[in-house]
Amino acid sequence: MKKLPHIRLKTKPSLPFCLWALAAIIVMALIFLASSQPAEESAELSGGLTELFFGTIWNLVAPYETPMPEQLFIGLETFLRKTAHFVIYFVLAFCVANAIRFLTSNRKRVFWITLIWGSAYGAIDEFHQTFVPGRAGMWQDWLIDTAGVLLGTLVVLKFVWRKDIFELAKSVKKSNSKIKKLLTNTPAFDTMSDTEVNNDVR
Repeated sequence: MKKLPHIRLKTKPSLPFCLWALAAIIVMALIFLASSQPAEESAELSGGLTELFFGTIWNLVAPYETPMPEQLFIGLETFLRKTAHFVIYFVLAFCVANAIRFLTSNRKRVFWITLIWGSAYGAIDEFHQTFVPGRAGMWQDWLIDTAGVLLGTLVVLKFVWRKDIFELAKSVKKSNSKIKKLLTNTPAFDTMSDTEVNNDVR
């Protein structure tokens, strides 16, 4: 059977793949649990986090004992919820892309598999929320989820994945070794010293 290009066939998954896959499963489980919270519990959690983060800052910069305007609090809470959507799906894509890159060396495959996987899970998550009391699926949230997936995937491909550089270095080293062996086995170079051969290879 002809070996497919850009794919490393393995008899069993590598340890890095298993660790990244496990991390992705944990993140997906956390997303599912968060989406399973009824509206009242979810609002209480986001309201508490808003008070913790932005309420503390407000108390530092606002006049003494001046309460935060309600509309401002609601806006900050919404901002926090949407940011949480983006960040959690960024982390999910980061884990998934890192797992997949240990299965294939084709960057396009890693990009599209991760993007489709993360975006599809975001759509499923929004659909799941329609069955939770007080919750509703929102296409706007799905777009935010997909944006997080896109950025997380690009970060892995652009800044994390340096394997191609190491493969190139290994290939160059192997090629130099073959050239040196060829030269040393050629009669015209039998009398050359190792230093001279190395200089010719360079």
